[in-house]
Amino acid sequence: MSKYIYSTLTLSSEYVDWQKRDGLQPRRGKVVRIQGGANVPDKSLVTPLGVVTKVTDEDYEFLKGNRVFKLQVANGNISVQDREHKVEKVARDMTSKDGSAPLTPDDFPEGDEPNVGAPDSDDAPPTTPRRRRGRTKDE
Repeated sequence: MSKYIYSTLTLSSEYVDWQKRDGLQPRRGKVVRIQGGANVPDKSLVTPLGVVTKVTDEDYEFLKGNRVFKLQVANGNISVQDREHKVEKVARDMTSKDGSAPLTPDDFPEGDEPNVGAPDSDDAPPTTPRRRRGRTKDE
């Protein structure tokens, strides 16, 4: 039987079992990848509320022991289901955004839109002259 991992994370996550070796660097063991992509428009400008990844029972047993995975479940960005549902239905009851989601106009208080484009002349940082490559006039 499989599990369905629903995610409202913007980025995909890889959960790795790092295996310790005597006197050597840890070796990368088992890896389970959970797809991200929520809140990011695709090439058709569709912005998914969440995504789903199907994992085996063995992979889910590994994930249950991973502290980052447990933290993401506790924060409401990951939900585990026994069967497949519509992503939008599951994502509606989850945390809608994580810290890496792109900002939207809804993220700003009314009347406090972001300053987009070139800075005003008063706000512009000081510029430094560009160095010329090669010889200078004095050489």
